[in-house]
Amino acid sequence: MAVGFAGGEDARRYGGGGRITAFVVLSCVTAATGGAIFGYDIGTAGGVSSMDPFLREFFPEVYRRMKATAGSGGVSNYCKFDSQLLTLFTSSLYITGLLTAVLLASWVTARRGRRSSMIVGGVAYLAGAAVSGGAVSVFMAILGRALLGVGLGFANQAVPLYLSEMAPARYRGAFSNGFQFSLCLGALLATVVNFGAEKIKAGWGWRLSLALAGVPAILLTVGAIFLPETPNSLVQQGKDHASVKALLQKIRGTEDVDQEMDDIVAANAVAQEGNGNGLRLILSQRRYRPQLAMAILIPSFTQLTGINAIGFYAPVLLRTIGMGESASLFATIVMVIVSSASTFISMFAVDRFGRRTLLLVGGAQMLVSELLIGAIMAAKLGDEGGLSKTYALILIVLIGVYATGFGWSWGPLSWLVPSEIFPLEVRSAGQSVTVASGFVFTILVAQYFLAMLCRMKAWIFFFFAGWIAVMTAFVYFLLPETKGLPIEQIDKVWGKHWFWKRVIGMDEAHASEKLWRVVHGVVPEEFFPDVYRRMKGDVRVSNYCKFDSQLLTLFTSSFYISGLLTAMLLSSWFTARHGRRPSMIIGGVAFLAGAAVSGAAVDVYMAILGRALLGIGLGFANQAVLLYLSEMAPPRYRGAFSNGFQLTLCLGSLAGNIINFGAEKITGGWSWRLSLGLAGVPAVFFTLGAVFLPETPNSLVQQGEELGKVRTLLQKVRGTDAVDDELDDIVAGNGLRLILSHPTYRPQLSVAVLMPAFTQVR
Repeated sequence: MAVGFAGGEDARRYGGGGRITAFVVLSCVTAATGGAIFGYDIGTAGGVSSMDPFLREFFPEVYRRMKATAGSGGVSNYCKFDSQLLTLFTSSLYITGLLTAVLLASWVTARRGRRSSMIVGGVAYLAGAAVSGGAVSVFMAILGRALLGVGLGFANQAVPLYLSEMAPARYRGAFSNGFQFSLCLGALLATVVNFGAEKIKAGWGWRLSLALAGVPAILLTVGAIFLPETPNSLVQQGKDHASVKALLQKIRGTEDVDQEMDDIVAANAVAQEGNGNGLRLILSQRRYRPQLAMAILIPSFTQLTGINAIGFYAPVLLRTIGMGESASLFATIVMVIVSSASTFISMFAVDRFGRRTLLLVGGAQMLVSELLIGAIMAAKLGDEGGLSKTYALILIVLIGVYATGFGWSWGPLSWLVPSEIFPLEVRSAGQSVTVASGFVFTILVAQYFLAMLCRMKAWIFFFFAGWIAVMTAFVYFLLPETKGLPIEQIDKVWGKHWFWKRVIGMDEAHASEKLWRVVHGVVPEEFFPDVYRRMKGDVRVSNYCKFDSQLLTLFTSSFYISGLLTAMLLSSWFTARHGRRPSMIIGGVAFLAGAAVSGAAVDVYMAILGRALLGIGLGFANQAVLLYLSEMAPPRYRGAFSNGFQLTLCLGSLAGNIINFGAEKITGGWSWRLSLGLAGVPAVFFTLGAVFLPETPNSLVQQGEELGKVRTLLQKVRGTDAVDDELDDIVAGNGLRLILSHPTYRPQLSVAVLMPAFTQVR
């Protein structure tokens, strides 16, 4: 099924890809220190968050819960560190890193070079270390974390690109994995520092841990000043080709660099034709879809392994199972050493066995480890007490096995693969997408891990195990092999892969029609004749421009415009004043009308009117249905009931695609009418169902209904007579809405807000 791709022939075009020279080794080792600053932060965040003096000064509520026993107001083992402020401290770094990567770092890296971005990143990270170490309040500590995030946004953008472009083709995996190896060394350094800092009796050890983040930042900044720029970046900046060729010869240790130089120049020419807007090219052109998918999914999957959760909170997790502060930090050191060693092994294995093999075997190793960790914690760790020494030791070993699997597979390769697969014209923009995707999911994991640990308890490890199974299957079926390929030749692998060749295929009669059918069914020739003519073979029009039509765009977007206006201007007011049920009925009727008009359309404007009516229907339905589900569901099952909306959305989408597939086989030319008209079927079910539905108790109270009737309905809905507390909450919530929304209460609301505020600032 999945296709591996051997790149030996292309590597030989570059004279074997060059030899390893002292010049390139020194350059790449220096650049790879950018990974150390990331690793140091991962190790520091969790370690410092488990130190008593740090918690006592900045997070006293967490400290109190951690020290309390079950009989003196203690909380569950899994909930001791559940604090939004503590979560903000850890995740603020990734939020600013995401914004930096998306808004600035990509542009600087493309226009000013990889080296300049590394210098900026090092300086920003150094400033963050100084502010963090000198913090006198929790908000100053968060500011320091934010500056660290800016530094990481630049460094993580530039360093993987630098390593991929400087390394010889046949050794690119090993050199690029140096980033992950230095990341592990940074994490190891941080863990050792944490272990020593915890011994400082004066209570300022956490300051030492945070401030020493400046050491790898200084190494990166000073080292980057003396680094050469990559030949790829110099060509991209318009430097003289002769001087670039001389540098390339020095890097490769051979005079035979003409073919590689030609490929770099050709790739830059393509970039110039794209007007330098790499992000626009990635998002708009089909030939970059495989790389875009990898740039988003690989870093996202990496975070969903749970590795950063364990990295941030390893000491916290170990304290959760009953280990002391020093013991948990020491155990973390051992695990980081094991992980670093496995990453070192990966540097030698990746170019021998390939990317796919390491990802698949490492994924299986992590999956089994996570399942066993979850099973032990579910069976042996309750809300109180700890684990026996035997089970605690087994758990530490399993976490080490898990970290080892990550260290030689997804850890280094999540940086290597995205950095090597993009052509030069979009490489910097592609790396920006990679970094941003990673930061998005790192933010989500950092933001919600402690809360999920509190609520899901041991089941959180089964959650991560499920994602590991998904991403391992993804690699097996969808990731081609890239080992040994020159970086400017990797673009070829997608055209030889069983799936991606269909995505990027340029055959007009196949790819263009398939794209149209996925979105709209079969093209109605009478409505968009220019699009139809271009799609059927007008060679004067680019494949990428065949569907570029303002009228076609209006047809698709009218649905969303009318839905947005309905939701903003009418459905919100109507749902609040008249209830969820009437809104659903109106939405169903409007959607049914839209389906009828669309299916019977005799010109494009009638089709657009039908789409607009569909949008009005969705504006009402989406406003009311989610409220109805949330308010009718029992609190403990609200998530499951509300997710029914997404489930039926997926089923509806599936039905639409099946109908499109079948309708396309109809030869009479009216199949598109069937596809559009059948949208009325779910609308009929929805409308008739809403007629017989009860209104929600919350909405009835909001409308001023007599409370006795509301109580009776609530008892029927909940299946119990004990609903007084819930009814009281509904009534109280409605009173608060009145205070916040009704003009009559504005003076009182102003006094209620301002008087206590003035009292505090007098």
